[in-house]
Amino acid sequence: VLSPRFYSYKDWQTKQGCTAEFLGMSYFYRAISCLAEIAEAIEKNEDSMFYKQTAENIKTSINKHFYKNGNL
Repeated sequence: VLSPRFYSYKDWQTKQGCTAEFLGMSYFYRAISCLAEIAEAIEKNEDSMFYKQTAENIKTSINKHFYKNGNL
């Protein structure tokens, strides 16, 4: 099992409340959004719609879990 020091974001966590979980989910959202764009570019419309919906679900979860009154 990896120690937390091997998967922390260290200096990326400069804002109070910006946790490793928040950064990880944000990167996950961005990766899935990129997959949606790629799928659309190569005309894989069904895949694109799947990734767009998945990204939207991730964004909703991030906002619900991490933001309180507009703040992290």
